[in-house]
Amino acid sequence: MRIDAASGDVWFTDEFVVGASTRAEALRGSGFADERAAGTDLPGADAVFSAAASIQGERAWATLRFAAGRLTSISIILIAAEVEDAEAFWSRYSLDSEAEAKAKLDAFLRAQLGEPHQIVMRGGYAAGFPVLQQLLRYSYAWGEVSSCHDPRTPVTEIAISYHQH
Repeated sequence: MRIDAASGDVWFTDEFVVGASTRAEALRGSGFADERAAGTDLPGADAVFSAAASIQGERAWATLRFAAGRLTSISIILIAAEVEDAEAFWSRYSLDSEAEAKAKLDAFLRAQLGEPHQIVMRGGYAAGFPVLQQLLRYSYAWGEVSSCHDPRTPVTEIAISYHQH
């Protein structure tokens, strides 16, 4: 996987590239992403796709959200090789594993985009895991990229959001 800081394009493979101008129709029947129902957990989304990914050799999963047919955001999480379903994912969950995932995602973003434009320290949870308290943020004319741990879900992810013009 690669992220282009200048355009916001994300290369999942050499053949599967998405960005701010990607339309939902381009993914339908492409074989690169599976469409799933846009439920109430994704307000404003009228199409949602899931795609396998790889980040520096690690297995990952991406969720691509569309509104009015245009790509609005991509969420990317790391998935352990032996995890095949949600039950297995949650049975392996721990702050230690999330801190390890966050460190890998942060290293990936730094390798792709350089040092973050902003680091926000969020306290109040994950005591003893400072990497989980850091929100790395990159801001561009086309949108924003961040790496964060959300204690409410609790998921560690790369979040890419595109400005809608």
